[in-house]
Order: sequence, then C-alpha cells, then structure tokens
Amino acid sequence: MFAKNRVVIVENECVIVTGNKLINIFDYLEVAEFSANSLVMASSIRLLQPMGDKEIDELRVAFNVK
Repeated sequence: MFAKNRVVIVENECVIVTGNKLINIFDYLEVAEFSANSLVMASSIRLLQPMGDKEIDELRVAFNVK
C-alpha cells in the first residue's frame, strides 16, 4: 500500500506518512496539509468538481510524475 501512496488518511482518526528520509516525510505531510486546507477553503465558494483521469494524466506528464 505504501509503495505508491506515501500519505494515507484514516477517516476521523489520523494521517500516516511514510518516506525514505525525514525531510521527505515532512514534505509529504506539508503538501497533504496544504491540499486539505485548499479543499476546505474551496468548498466554501462552491461545490467541488473532481478532476478526471485525463486531467490527472496531463498533470503527471507536465510535472514528470509517474
């Protein structure tokens, strides 16, 4: 499970973050926190619209992410 997903959210409990270096773990946690905050703020403006697979694939190519 953690080979591909470095951050796991346990509903109403906690967040589990893994990585090979402590600095990477803090980075993953910071990104997760910023993303969660962005979702909360955006939901106050209007209903959230999930991204489709096509948009996600385009971002992976643009940012060179596997």
